[in-house]
Parts: sequence; C-alpha cells; structure tokens
Amino acid sequence: MRSVPSLASAPGSTGRIANVGIVTTDLKRKASEMASPAPTEAEELAALNKALTALGFTDDVKLERFLHVLMPRVIDQMASKHESTKRKVLEILSHVNKRLKAVPAMPLPLEDLTALYVNEERPPTVRNFALIYVEQAHARAAPEARAAQILPLLKGISARPRQAADIICRLAITALAVPEKQVRTAVDDMEFMTNANDRAVFLRHALLYLMYQPNTVGHAPVAAPAPSPAEQAMRGVANVAGVPAPPTNNATESTAAPPQPPAAPPGMSPSSVERILGPNAPALSIKDLATRKLALLEFFHRAKDSTLPPAEALMHYLVAACDADHETSRRGEELLRRRCVWDTNRPTVDLEDAAIVTKLYRAFLGDPENVPVESRTIPASPALKLRLASLMCRSVAAANAFPYTVQAIFTGLYGVGTNLRLKSAAMELAVWVLRHATDAQLRQAAPLLFGGMIKLLDGETKGAAASGGLAAGGVASLRGFCYQALGQLATRQPSLVVGTPDLAARVFGALATEPEAVRPSVQDAARSLASAYKGCGGGVAMAIEGLLLSSIDASAQSGAAVTAAEAGGVGARRLVAAQWARDLFPFSHAPARYLCVVACGDGKQDVRDVGKAGLRPPDDDDNDEFARARRGRLAKKEADDGTKKEDEAAAAGENAPAPGVPPPQARGRSLPPAAAFLEYLAGRHPDLAKPAGLNSKLPLPPPAMAAALDFIRLCVDADVADASGNASGNASGNDTSAAASPAGYRRFLERCMVKSAPGDLTAAAATATLQLVERSPSCVADSTDASTLYKIASHFASAVDGPTRKVSAKICGALAPRLAPEAAVTELSRLLATAGVGGSKAGGETHGRFEDQDGALRAAGYVAAAGGGGPGSSRTLTFPGDKIREALDVFVSVAGCKNPTLAGTAAEAVGHVGLSGLPDLPRAPVKDASGGAEGADKEEDKEEEEEAPVGTMDLLIQRLSRVMTKLSDPGAQQRAARAAGYVVAGGCSPSDANALIDALFKLSRSKSEETQLAVGEALCFAFGGVGVRAHTVLYGSFVNLAGTEKMSLAGLETATPGDGAVSMDTDELDGVGFEGTDAARTKILDAIFQKYLYSSRSEERCAACTWLLALVLHTRRHPKLLSMLPEIQEAFGSLLGDQNELTQEMASRGVSVVYELGTEDQRKELLGSLMGVLSGESQRKRRVKLDDDTQVFQEGTIKVDDKELAKKKDGDAPAGSTGGGSLSTYKELCSIVTDIGQPDLIYKFMDLANYQAMLNSSKGAAYGFASIAKRAGDALAPHLAKLLPKLYRMQHDPSPNMREAVKGIWQAVVDDPKGAVEKHFGAVMEELLTECGSRMWRARQSSASALAELLSGRRFVEVEPYLERVWEASLRSIDDIKETVRLAGKTLCRASRGLTIRLCDSHHSSPAETRSTIEKTLPMLLNKGLNSSVREVQALAMDVVMNVAKHAGSKELGPHIPTMVTCLLEALSGMEDSRLNYIEQHAPAIGLSQEKLEHARLQSAKASPMGETLDLLMNHVDEEVMKELVPAIGGVLRSGVGLNTRAGAARFISRLCLRRGSLVRPHAGKLFKSLLSAAESDRSASVFAAMIAAVASVARHATEARVNQLVEDAAVSYEAVDDDNHERRATLATALCLELSRNASDALRDHATKILPLAFVGRFDEDEKRRRRWEEVWEENASGASSTCRLYLDEILASSLKRLGSSQYQVKRQGAAALAGLAVAAPDVVAGAGKVPAILDALLKELPGRVWEGKESLLPGVADVVEKCPEASGAFGGETVVAALVAEASRKKSSYREAALSALQRSLTALAPPGGTKETSPVCDFFPVAFPLIRDVLSPGGGSDADGASGDASAAARKDQSPATDADGGVGGNTIREMEEEAHRKASEAKAGGAVAERALECLASLCAGAGDAASLAAAAPAVASFAGDAIDPSAPWTRRAAGLRVVKSLSTRCGQLNVSGIEAWLDPLRESMGSCANDPKVSQLRSVAAEALGASTRALGSVGTSSTRDAFVKKLEEMRDGDRAPDVRGAAHRSLADALS
Repeated sequence: MRSVPSLASAPGSTGRIANVGIVTTDLKRKASEMASPAPTEAEELAALNKALTALGFTDDVKLERFLHVLMPRVIDQMASKHESTKRKVLEILSHVNKRLKAVPAMPLPLEDLTALYVNEERPPTVRNFALIYVEQAHARAAPEARAAQILPLLKGISARPRQAADIICRLAITALAVPEKQVRTAVDDMEFMTNANDRAVFLRHALLYLMYQPNTVGHAPVAAPAPSPAEQAMRGVANVAGVPAPPTNNATESTAAPPQPPAAPPGMSPSSVERILGPNAPALSIKDLATRKLALLEFFHRAKDSTLPPAEALMHYLVAACDADHETSRRGEELLRRRCVWDTNRPTVDLEDAAIVTKLYRAFLGDPENVPVESRTIPASPALKLRLASLMCRSVAAANAFPYTVQAIFTGLYGVGTNLRLKSAAMELAVWVLRHATDAQLRQAAPLLFGGMIKLLDGETKGAAASGGLAAGGVASLRGFCYQALGQLATRQPSLVVGTPDLAARVFGALATEPEAVRPSVQDAARSLASAYKGCGGGVAMAIEGLLLSSIDASAQSGAAVTAAEAGGVGARRLVAAQWARDLFPFSHAPARYLCVVACGDGKQDVRDVGKAGLRPPDDDDNDEFARARRGRLAKKEADDGTKKEDEAAAAGENAPAPGVPPPQARGRSLPPAAAFLEYLAGRHPDLAKPAGLNSKLPLPPPAMAAALDFIRLCVDADVADASGNASGNASGNDTSAAASPAGYRRFLERCMVKSAPGDLTAAAATATLQLVERSPSCVADSTDASTLYKIASHFASAVDGPTRKVSAKICGALAPRLAPEAAVTELSRLLATAGVGGSKAGGETHGRFEDQDGALRAAGYVAAAGGGGPGSSRTLTFPGDKIREALDVFVSVAGCKNPTLAGTAAEAVGHVGLSGLPDLPRAPVKDASGGAEGADKEEDKEEEEEAPVGTMDLLIQRLSRVMTKLSDPGAQQRAARAAGYVVAGGCSPSDANALIDALFKLSRSKSEETQLAVGEALCFAFGGVGVRAHTVLYGSFVNLAGTEKMSLAGLETATPGDGAVSMDTDELDGVGFEGTDAARTKILDAIFQKYLYSSRSEERCAACTWLLALVLHTRRHPKLLSMLPEIQEAFGSLLGDQNELTQEMASRGVSVVYELGTEDQRKELLGSLMGVLSGESQRKRRVKLDDDTQVFQEGTIKVDDKELAKKKDGDAPAGSTGGGSLSTYKELCSIVTDIGQPDLIYKFMDLANYQAMLNSSKGAAYGFASIAKRAGDALAPHLAKLLPKLYRMQHDPSPNMREAVKGIWQAVVDDPKGAVEKHFGAVMEELLTECGSRMWRARQSSASALAELLSGRRFVEVEPYLERVWEASLRSIDDIKETVRLAGKTLCRASRGLTIRLCDSHHSSPAETRSTIEKTLPMLLNKGLNSSVREVQALAMDVVMNVAKHAGSKELGPHIPTMVTCLLEALSGMEDSRLNYIEQHAPAIGLSQEKLEHARLQSAKASPMGETLDLLMNHVDEEVMKELVPAIGGVLRSGVGLNTRAGAARFISRLCLRRGSLVRPHAGKLFKSLLSAAESDRSASVFAAMIAAVASVARHATEARVNQLVEDAAVSYEAVDDDNHERRATLATALCLELSRNASDALRDHATKILPLAFVGRFDEDEKRRRRWEEVWEENASGASSTCRLYLDEILASSLKRLGSSQYQVKRQGAAALAGLAVAAPDVVAGAGKVPAILDALLKELPGRVWEGKESLLPGVADVVEKCPEASGAFGGETVVAALVAEASRKKSSYREAALSALQRSLTALAPPGGTKETSPVCDFFPVAFPLIRDVLSPGGGSDADGASGDASAAARKDQSPATDADGGVGGNTIREMEEEAHRKASEAKAGGAVAERALECLASLCAGAGDAASLAAAAPAVASFAGDAIDPSAPWTRRAAGLRVVKSLSTRCGQLNVSGIEAWLDPLRESMGSCANDPKVSQLRSVAAEALGASTRALGSVGTSSTRDAFVKKLEEMRDGDRAPDVRGAAHRSLADALS
C-alpha cells in the first residue's frame, strides 16, 4: 500500500515542485522518515506556508501537477497534534476548493488519496478528509481509474462506519456500473465480492439503488379518522403473534398529524433515498438511472454463482424485473430466469430457506409502525408485490410464516394502492396458505381469514363481476379465488362451518347468481365443502338434505329439458347438488341415492354422469354383481359387532331413524336395503305403490326410472346375498325368496313396463321380472296375479325391441303353469294362431306385424315346452299330446319360410320343446335301400333334398338342418344350431342326433365368431355334462353357457365354504343337466381331432378350436375330456401360431383352461413350451395338411404387380379365393413361380411363411401365457429374468393384439412393474439396444418405442454405460427404411434429447455427471449428427448441441468447445437451406445481384440454430480453451468450404472479441495472420468484409506492438504500387484501415502518421470502392484538411511522388491527382513549405513522351497547382510551365490537346491575371510563347475545316488521313458499311476538332486578358479579332460563338486598359456578327455573353470619341435591356450599359 510522506519531511519531493517555486531544505532531505525526528510546530507551519505560497503562484496549467504532490501531504498533516497546523491545513484546503471549483474537469490524485484513506494506521480525521476528496476525485477521474481505485475502498467495507460505507457504495455504483471494457478486473477476482460481509453491504446498497425510481413515490402517511376493519384484524393478528403491526392506511390515529418527511419510492424509506443519492444531491435523470441499473445488472451477470450466490441476488433480480424501464425489466427478467432456479432437481435458490422467506415478506409488507418514519420502509410497488406473491405461492415455508401470511393477504386485499391483480394474487396466496400451512399455524389465522373472505364477497366486488366492465375479469378472478379459499379453509378447519348450514346455502346461492367466470371456482369450493360437511348430523344434515332436494328435485320432476336460462347457474347448482348427494352422505343413505336417481334424468350430461356415479357402490371396482354381493356380506359381518349396541340404544328410546335411513342392522353395508329405498321412493312418488296398467305414465323421466331400476336390482342382489349368507349356517333351509321380493318391488317393475316406457327400460324391467319370478315364485300369489303379469308380458312379447320380446316371451313360459289349465291351452292356441297356424304361408302379409309373429313364436315355444310333459316340463301343467304336435307342426312350418329371422325363431321354438322332451312323432316311409350306402352318400350330396311328409320327425330334422346350413342369416343359424343341441340333449334317436351333429359340422366354414360359439354350445349339449338344467334354460335367467360359466366361476372364486348361494361342487356339475351318449361324444371328438383341427382351411381350424374350447370350458370335468388332456394341450399349442387371430385367441384361452385342468407335470411342460415360443426358439411344427387350397399367406400380404400374372392368377383361383392380384394359396404360389421360370422361389415363399408363422406363434403364445400367468405362480420365477426384457419390448409391438396379449402377461407376472424394471434394467437395455439393430422391422420399431419409454426420468448412474449406444440407436432409427420405424425413432430421439439435456444441465446434474455425459454424447452428435445427410438427424443433433451449450457448465463444456465451434462453423454451410442454393443458380434470371444473395445467405446463417449456439459457446470460453480454439478457427479459415462457414468464422471472432476481448489479446498475432491470409485469397465481397471486420475487432484488444505491425503491413500493402497483386492488397489495406477507423479508432489514432497520408492519397484512387473508403477514413480522422496536411505534408508528398513515378498508368494518375489535390486542399501549406517547385517539376517531367492512356489527368494537376499557388509557380518559372503546356497542346490526339489547352488556359489565368502589368505582375508576357500555338489551331489551314467547325485537330486529322481515303478526298471502299464507318470517323474528328477550337479560344481570351505589352497586343489585335470573328459567325455552334465573344470581351477590355489605338478598326467588322449573337432567339446564355462583349467593346471605344460602332453597340444594349424576354439577359445588358457609360 502506498504511504504518504509528511509535507515537512517528504523525501524526494523537490523535483516535483521545484518549478513552482517551493524551495526548502525540508523537502530536499533524503533521509528516511522513520529515522528523522518529528517536526516541530514551527517547521510544520513553515512548510505549510511555503506550500500555500506556491499554491497561490501556480497557474491553472500547472495546478494539476502541483495538486498531485500537495493534496495527499496536506491532508496527512491533519494527523498533527498541533492545532495551528490543522488550522493551516484547513486554510490550504479551502484555497484548493476555490481553485477546483473554477476548474471542474481537473483530475485529482485519486490513487494517492485512496491509499491515504485505506491506510489503517492513519487517524480517523485524516481518513475522513481523504474520503471527502476521494469522492471529488472519483467525479473527475476516467472510468478505468474509478473502477481500479474503488476496489481498495470496498475491501473491508463491512467494518467501516455507515456514513463512510454509504459514500463508498455510491462511488462503487458509479465506478462498477459501467461497460465491461472499462473494468479491468474480473468480478470473480474482486476481493470484496469473495468476502461475505463486504459483499452483503454492497448488495444491500445495490438493492436500494435498483429499487429507486424517482418517477414513483410511495403512499405517504396521512391522517385518517379511524382504522378500517381489515386493519383492525391485522393489528389483532399482530397482537396475537407478538410482533409489531404492519403499516396501515393511517399514519396516526391522532387528529393532528406531525410533520412528515418527503415520500420515498415504494420499497424504500426517506433515509435510504438519501443514502443512495447522497445528502442534498440532485436526482438522477431517468435515462442515466436506467443506464446505470443496466450496467449494474451486467456486473452481477459477470459474476459466477460461486462469487455471487443466486439466493443473495434474488431480490435484486426481482426488483429489476419490475422496473419501469423496459430494458432494465427485460434484463432483470432474463437474469431471474437464468440465474435463480427453484423448480428443478438442483435449485440455485431454496424458497424454503427462512432467510429468503423473511426477505420476501419484508419487501412485501415494509417496516412495522414502531420504526421511525424517516427510516420506515414503504411496502413494495404493486408490480413487485405480484412477483413476491408468486414466489410465496411456491414456498411451504412462506405458507407457515404466521403472522406475516395474514398481514400479506390483508395488505393485498385492503392495502393502500391495491388493485384487482394484487387482490387476486393475495387470494391466491390465501389459497396456498390454506393448503400448505400446518394445523397449528392455520388454527390461529383461520377465523380472521374466514371473516375476511366473507367480507370481501359481500363488499365492493359483489355484482362487479357481472357488470361487464373493463374490470369485470379481474373481479371475477378475485371472487373465484375467494371461493377457493373458503373451500380450502372449510376442508382444513371444518369446525368453522359444520355447526351451521349457512356456508352451504351461500355456496348454492352463488352457483345460481355468480357469473360464468366465477362459477367454476364456486363449484370447486362446493366440492371442498362437501368433505367438510361429511359426517354432519342432526339439524345440519337435515337442512343440507332439504337444500339438495330443493336444488335438484324440483326442476327434474317433470323431466323437462334444460332451458336456456338453466344452462348457467341453475344447471351448475343441480350438478353440485348431485355431487354432494354422491359424496356427502353414506352410500346406504336412501334420500341421497334418490337424489342421484333424479340426477340421472337431468337434461345435462355432466349431471347425469354424476348421478350414475352416485349409484355405483364405492367398492364397485368391477361389474361383477356376485363380487359386489360378497363384499356387501363382508361389510355386514364387519358391522355385526356394532349392531347389538345400536339395538340396545333403540330399545332405550333413542330417536328412530329418519325416513329412508337404513335401520341399524343394515348400516354396516354399502347398499341400502331394497325395501327401505322402495319405501322412500314410494314416499316421494306415491303412484309407485299403486297397481299400474299398460297405459300408466312414468313417475320419473325414463333415464331416472332406468337408473332407479338398476339401483334397486343391485340392492335386491345384495339382500339376496345377505339372506343366503345368514341362511348358510341355519339348518332351517336356504330360503331367499323374501329377500328377492321386497315390498313394492313387483309394483315398481310393473310401473316400468308401460307403453310409454322406452325399449331399454322395458327390457331391463322384463329381465328383472323374470329374475324375480325365478328367485321368488311366491311373488305371484295366485292365478290372478299370474294373469295380470302374463298380460303385461304377452303385450311386450310383441314389442319392437328384440331383447324385450325375448325376455317377455320367457316370462310367458314361466307364468303359463300358474295360469288355469284352460287359460293356458287357450293362450297357446292364440299364440299358435298368431304364429302361423292352418298351413298359412309363414311370414306372409296375412300375418300383419312381424313383431307379433316373432313374439308369438317365441312365447309359444316356451309355453309349449312348459306343458309338454317331458323331463323339462312343468309338473303342474300338461298339454294334450296333439296340442304339442300341433305346436311343432306350426314351428316346423314357419321354419321353412323365406324370412330368415322367423325361421330362426321357429327353429329356436322347436329346440325349446325338444329340450323339455319331444313327443313321439311319426317317421317318413323308408325308401328302397337297393342303393345301399352309395345311394345314401349321393343323396347327401344333393343340393335340394326331397322333404319328408308334414308332421314327421324327419321333416323336423330337415327344417332344423336347413335353417342352419341353407340360410345366410347368421342369427338364424345360431339359434338353429342351439336348437339342434337342445333337441339332441332332450333325448332324440341316435340317427336324428347324428344328422343334427353332421349339420352342425357343416357350419365349420362359417367366418362368424358368434356362429362358431353357438355351434360349440350346441355340441356341448350334445356331448353332455353341461352344468345347467332344462328348467333353468327355459324359464330362468339363462342366456348361454358362456354367461352361466362366468357366473359359476365367479361364485366359486368369491364364495366362502359356508356360502350356498352360487357354489356348486364337482359332483353337482357332473350330475346335473344332460348326460349325452358315448356315440355322440365319440363322433364329436373324432371330427374335431381327425378332420377339422388340422385342416388346410384356416376357417375350419378356427371352428374346431372354438368347439374344442367350448367343450373344455362347459364340460370340463367330464372323464372323457380329462383322459384326453395331453392331446387337447397339443392341439391348442399347435394353433397358437395360426394366421387367424380368432384361432390364436381361442387357442390361448384353451391353453389357460388346460393348464388349470392339467397335472403338475403337464403344467410345467406347457409353461416351458410357451416360454420357448416367446423366446424365439424352434417350435413344434403343426400337422397341417398341405394341399392346393391351403392358405399360406393372408389375402393381400403378397401383391402381384404384373397385370398378366395377376390376371392369370385370378383366372386360376380356386373357389372361395378372393383374387384381386395377390397370392395366398399354395397352388397360386406354385403357379406363379412356374410361370416366371424360377421354381426355387417357392422355398423363399415358404421361408417367409414360416417367419410369419413364428410371429403368429409368438403372438399366440403371448395370449396363452397371459391367460395362465396368474395361475403359474412360482413356476415362472426361473424364467422371469429371461422373459421380462422381451415382455417389456413386446408391449410396444406394432400389432395391437400382440400388445394386448403381452400386457396381460406383464400384469400377471409382474406385481411391481417399476421395481421389476429397476431390478432388470441392464438386461432390458441390452435387449432393446440389440433389437434396435435387428433385421426385422417389428423388432426395431418396438425396441425404439420401448427404449423411449424406458429412458424417461432415468438417472445418470443407470444410463451411463449405454449413452453412446442409445444415441447410435436413436440416429439409426430416425433414418430407418420403414416409415413406422422412423416414427418410433422420432419418439426415441425426443426421449434421448430430453435425457441428454437434463443430464447436461448444471442445475439438475452434478459436474461429474455433466462432464461424463458430454464426453459420451457430444462427439457422436457432432461427427455423426451434424455431418449426416439426413435433415432430421441434422436438426436433432443441432437442437441437442444447442441445448447442451445453453445448460452445461463452463468447466464441463470447455474441453469440447474447439471441436464444437469447428463443427458448427462447417454446419453453417452444410445445413444451409437448400432453397438458397436454388436461388443462387437462378439469381441472374430473377435479377438478384450476387451481393444481395450473399447478404441473404449470411443473414440466414446468422439467425440459424448454429449461429445461436456459437453465441452461447462464447460464454464458456476461457484462457485454456482459447489455446486450442484459436488454431481450430485458423484451420477453418484456411480450409473452410462454403460462404457461410468462412464468414461465420470471421463473425465468431468478432463476437468473441466483443464479449471476451481480454481472452483474445494473447492470440492477436495468430488471428491477424489467419484472417488477413483468408481475406486476401477470398473472392466473396461478403466474406472479405467479415474477415476485415474481425481483424478490426481483434485490433481493439491486441497489444500496441501487434497493432503497430498490423498498420505497418497495411501501409506497405497499399504503398507497394508495383506489386503484381497490388489491386487485391490495396483493397485489403483500404478495407482494413476503414474498419480500424470504425471499430478501433483508438488503435488507428496512434498510427495516424502512417494512415492519414495514405488516406489522403487514397481519396484519389481510381477504384470507386477504395476511393469511398479512404474518403471515410480521412473524414473520420482528419481534424481539418489544412491542418492535417500541414502535419503530414512530407508523407503525403512522398507517397504521391512515389505513385507518380510508377510504371503503372493508373497509379501515375492517382499520384498526379493526389499532388493536385494537396495543392487544392492546403495551398498555403504547400506554398509556405516550398513544395510547389518539387510538385511542378515532378508533374512536368511526366509530360514529355508518348501519350499513354489516361495521361490527360496529369494536365489538370499542373493547372490545379499553378492555379492554387500562382506566386510559387511563377517563382518556379511560369514560362517553363506555359511552354510545357504549349508543347503538350501541340499533340495530335484531340482529347489530349483539348485537356492541354484547358490546362494552359487555367495556367495563363493564374500566372497572368487580368489587368496586370509588367510592373504589377512580374510574369505576364506569354503572348510570344502561346499565341503561335493558338494561331495554328484557329487558322483555317491548321484548326478549321471547310464549315468552320474545327481547328487544328481537323487539319491534323486530314493530314493523317486513313489509307482508305483515295486521292480525291472521297471515301475509300465500295461497301456501304465502309462508307458509314468513314463518315462516322469524320464526324467524330470534326466534333473533337470543334472542342479543341473552343479551348483555344478560351486560351486566347485568357492570353488577351493577361497581356502586359500594349505594342504586342496592338500588333496581334487584328488577328485575334479575325479569329473571334470566325468563331462568332452565325453558322458556328453557340458554344463556339460564346467563346469568340469572350475573346472579344477580353481583347476589348485589355486594349482599353492599355490604351491601345485602332480599336474601332478591328471591332467594326465584328459589329454585325455580335449583333447576330445578341439577337439569337434560342440560347439566352449566348445573348448574355454578347451583352457583356458589347459592353466591354463600348467601354473600350469610349476613348475614341465619336464612333458609329460605339453608338451601334449602345443601341443594341439598350434594345436588349428593354426588349429581351430573358431576365438574365436584360440584367446583363443593363450592367454592361451602365458600366460602359459610367
């Protein structure tokens, strides 16, 4: 640290102040200060007096240097112990202050003063004075000095006094809140930033600075009469919590308010404003304040998180994001988003930190009232409060910060300056607090919050939400949050609301009154309130029940549709009422279920859905009614313990339950008793208790009635189950009829079966009625009841609805035995008559409605079966035998009709009669058997078999077979098939049984699944052993065997050993039902196994598999089947791979059943076989017969594109083949390969078929495995490790069926899917990654999809070994040949992308994980991704690379940056939009220039992801990275291909210099070399410009030596004029200098001596672009043309002369132009320095010699020099110059001669000025030298042609005529073309000669004007006048005439001046010609010149006396003055006349 010596003993200070007069021995001593004794008071005063004297004698120029020595020493003298010394110091400082005030910009010794202050050894007085002047020195210092000297002050600031710390912090804001380039020290290297205490002090001051907004003020405290209720509540909360109250609306409660300080901006106090501005300091301007805030944020941004923890800067970023300035808020928002992360796995800010939460609340609330007003912080601005509230709503700790939570909520709701948005935020905070606050915290705040919410709802917001104003949306949001808060509060603290229904009534009222925007929040609140009121009792429950009834029942009673008015609030009210009814009361609560029933009839779908949900038992997780019944019984058993207590309580006289509430013994179950619900329903609708007729009306809407029916059936089922359970332990029996028939149930069912009921309701009611009759026969007490119910059933037996007809017909059959016998017979006759008795044509028009006939057939079948007298008939009813035969005749007759539906119904009726036992029917006569068996076979093959006689058994069998096989209607076939099974099971003859079984087998080729299932059931009845009875089939709820089997299995699974409701042991299953015969069983099994299972037709195999499955399912315990289990298992296993999916499904189900029935060994064998198939092992071959019609492939698998082959194939297709150009059968394959001559192709086809079979086998095995997996149990354990990876992959198989099957396996074998995958993660990954490269597209697609799912959310340790392979698989999948695989690959790529980005994110992963992830993935993405030819792969790789660059840390990404930059730069060209290439190829055609095209391409590349990623990478570059990055960029510059790549590399360097300039400095030399070399060789203008701009950017940060060398090289390049590559190098140097001037002006300014001379010379460069660039350089850097030329005159002259001497003509021209320009720009400088002779000498030396191209430019240069420096030129030798120009004017080349004459004219004018004499002008007599030349040019023989329009040039042209001109002067050549060319040549020569003549006349005029000898002029005057006269001839062009007139004017004027005699003699001949010029009607300029010539002539003739010529001239001038039409001509005539006559 620098020490400050004493003023009286400062060693070495003499030299510093000697020149200001301070001479003292004390200042000259060189002994050490420590060794010398302390000075005395006199010595101190003497030294100070001398210093004061010197200060007084020091002028302002030397004052700065003097103060740098004086001030530190004087201030240090304040440490003296002598008071006189201190007073003297104060006197000196006072004088210094006065001097400094007069010179405000004078710097002070900042470094010395800073060192004095930070010196801890100095006394406080010295340091305080030093700090005062440090503050002044900071204001006067340069930005760099301020930034450097503030760091020592900030070090240890936490230990400094507060006032000093405030001053230092103010200085720090000024010094550090500046652009980065002005701060040399990195933020991370600043010592105060690494010290937590020092940093905290600075950050507090910075926060206040960011908070300061002078254009806003806080709300100053004002007096108010009384605090508001909200403030009272807040104060109450503060008192409870024991904390100071927050600021309120009132400053004081007294009537007179004390004086208040000025109001401060929000978030600040008056004292804090003074701290940041300083005492009495003016406020900053808005612009300066915003600039400093932005710079301060950038200062924070440059600090790493380790230096500036994000948690400490959180408030700064929040405040900045809410700033009024847009740029500040945008930057603050960006920093907040990037640096402060709280919602990730690795948050940088922990919102649960108590310190952060305290900061948030303190900023939100401000300081409490007990803080003095001067220091009291005002609450934050509304914008900042919104931000703070948003963060509080993310912190659980903030929710538990009582009482601040309540204070913040009430401040947001009622505080001063609040608005709708802030109120909504406060309510959102309230909701958050209510959700996350602990019970202890919430218990204190709940009453206040509850009251506040109610007041807010009843306050100013009431009705505003529906007003429709601008604020309606905000008010609606606020009220919505209010209702949400109430709901949450009621949920957390139900004690607040459960005591009264008021809040429920309020919410239901709000549902109807609140606007639509608020209604969803009210509904949420209502749902929350339901949970609070749940369990309430007494009057509250009854009140709520009434509220719900009034809300939903009234509008739904009539079933009216929802009106437009109800679409809003009323509909929402009904919805919530239904939800409350569903959730609030127990499920056994009958009134609540009634409400749900009513809701099911509502007009709104959502209300109906809620009502239906409310009728589903809470434990109803499936639709199994038996399982539900069992759960109901278990619930009852669990409630048995409480039943006794409740009974005792009831006996003691407690209140009876309310109507509809279940009795105590039923409260433990989920469903209410059916009787209780029916009783409540009847109470609400009394009509339900009355008998109903068909014409009665429904008491509820049909949907509600249907819902009530379904619910009552559930209740009845539960009652029956309960009764069965209770009876199971009772020896009295198992009577459940009472439970199945509760009171009112039959009446309710009858009420449902009315004419006005819809079909689905009547069908359900009929089904329930049938079940009622089945379960409780006693429900039909007598024949009267039976007759009533039969009447209803018979009516609906002819209903339009098919299911209703079917069930109603079965009811008729069940009730027939209960009718009187006569009535039953009569009813059967009626039904038969309706069905088609008397031989009428069945189904014809004579029978009326189809429904009547169909229903009569069904009912007749059931009724006839009931009285048939067989084993299945009723014991109470027996019809006469002829009546049954009559019925069968009708059925058989109708079965032969054309209507398939009626035929099927008739066949079904036959089956029902046959099931009960057919009567003995006669047989047809036996035919002649001579034909034997062959005849029978032939008869079998006939299409139309001869029918048997009517009434015979043979006809019955024929008709059943016909319906099964001849009709195409599947429904009829199915019913006939079941009928055939019934007939066989009922006991027909063996021959009839064989015939019917054969007919069933004929359906084997049917493709209808339902048909095959029906055949299977029929075969089961024929086989025997089914578990149903005939009575159950005919009159019970039997539908089919599948349904019965399901119910039986459900009962077996759910029943306990004591249950007897549905359980049935094995003996019962084997003994009940139908026995069958061995012959039938043998026939069935032989046909299935020998003929159909291994048929060549897939449909037959499918049918056999379905039949076999039916046998195994429905006759599973039959000994015959048990003995064949191995064969059955083999059959099902072989069919697992069948092509038919139905076959696979049936086989898999069969495998499951066989597994259940098999032994342990059989189970193991089956499981191993399935595992082998799933694993892809070889499988057992099927024994399928291969014939011509065998289908090898499914239709459409193999297409035939060749039309001829396809045509032939279709022609040869067998019967049943679809054709259409595809191959499927074996015959077709053989035919095709034979036709194309490649027989061996058949083997490839078969191999493909085997592969397809393997896939099918896997799918079928999956089906089978899924069905047995649950039963396999521990047997799967050895296979699980091998199976699980394949199962995981196959869950994503392309086949939906395969996915479904594997899903079943997965659910069966994996109890914990997540745990299983975690355990076998490695095996699964290996399986998926391996199969991603499979040759089978199915495997690739499934692996990609599965891998995408597996990677989701994985941790680094799990995926680390697989990252490279994952990306390899991802990139390969997205480029797959198959589209579906590519789609799956896209999903995988998205997963891989997300995983990689997450692992590379420094906020989510550790540095080691990030580093490893980047090392594994980045090389592949760069090399294989960006370099891929696939656009999708490129885009994916680019996206991942960009996100990695955005989220990864610098240390992890640093080693890879050089490679990334190289690849990204190459990708700029490789990934360019192909449309730009197309435009480039067609640019000329569309008129697009190359420059514009290149600009468009570069702009596109700049905005591309590559360009953005390159910008991101710059943030991670450091010194180590730069060592590798610079060579990498150099390589790109040398060998990069593509416009974008080369320009992008240059742009990257420029951007890097701008953002990380300090890193570029050591590498500037290499970058200069690479960039300049690339720029010199590149031919693209855009790339060239980018390279040069990059060089200039590097130069800003390069060392001085590097920049010197760069500028030197540029100068040498431009000066090397004779270099072969001069043009390119000159362009490079020019562009470089321009860029340096634009972007590195400081660097260029130091080399002005080299650059500005070049710029001056370059301004005359012949290249347009270079000339403009040098012009800009000169204008930007030259302070003034004259002064700059004066400074660099020698350099400019040397450079110009060097160019003038060059061998290149264009360089010569530039040199000449530069010399002339120098003379023009600074003539006084050039002349004063004596450089004119050298310039003229150099120019004149270049004139002799041949005329080279462009030599004309030298001549104006000579004229410019002479013209600007005439005296110096005259001194050099005017005659020499004129002689040289005369010599050049004698050249033959007309253009050169013209230029020479023009230069001669200008030189003559300068050297011999008009009016000069020999006495006044030493050089004036050039007539002898110049006139001969002019005479030669203007003479007729030398300068004019025949028409007077040429001069000497024409003569020269004639002299040098082309040889083509003949001797006669004619045009040589005979062709027209030669003649035209010669004419054109002559015209051009004539024009050039005319111009030469005009220049000669101008020379002559100048020569005459400057003539000094009167005699010479008099002698030459006639000749001159003659030349002038020729020129002004009317035939000459007006320009020449004007030149001639000027000659006359000059000659006349000069003759008059020299008093030459004889003027009139040569003027008079010109009078006519001059008059002609004056009268020229066309050119006014000519007339003006004529007026001037006339005036000069008139004046010259004035000395002659009387002269007619003069009079004529005067007259002409008067005419022109008065009569000319041109004003300028009149003015010229007036002036000439006045001058002549004066």
